Amino acid sequence: MSSPNQVEISKSVLAHADGLIQWTFLLNGAAAAGLLTFLGNSIDKQASFKHWEAFSYAMACFAIGLLLTLVARFFTFLALNFFAQVSDRKPADNIADIRIYLIVGDRGTISALVAFTFFVAASLAFVAGVLFGRYAIFG
Repeated sequence: MSSPNQVEISKSVLAHADGLIQWTFLLNGAAAAGLLTFLGNSIDKQASFKHWEAFSYAMACFAIGLLLTLVARFFTFLALNFFAQVSDRKPADNIADIRIYLIVGDRGTISALVAFTFFVAASLAFVAGVLFGRYAIFG
């Protein structure tokens, strides 16, 4: 059922997914660090800075984005684990016990889809954080 090419393709896809998840982690973390840097400058000018609520929403969005990225990373690991269980089996074992093959393969697919969903949610949290941060800085 699983050939060496299929195993390499699934490894490649999961490696790219992991790279995307690391990208969202970096974006949310860097944006939060940038806003904290701006906060240091704004403390000196408290009279002119009036959008503290938007600033706190932006920081909350970035923190939520980081949390969602960690959850996506966990589900990517689960998907890799489930796909590795399926690929380690011999084709004769898969035919003999097709039920286990399908259940474990389905868990890997579901884990990959959940990881992708959390990746999208983390990306949306980043966009929302940028919009709140833009409002906090520029009004």
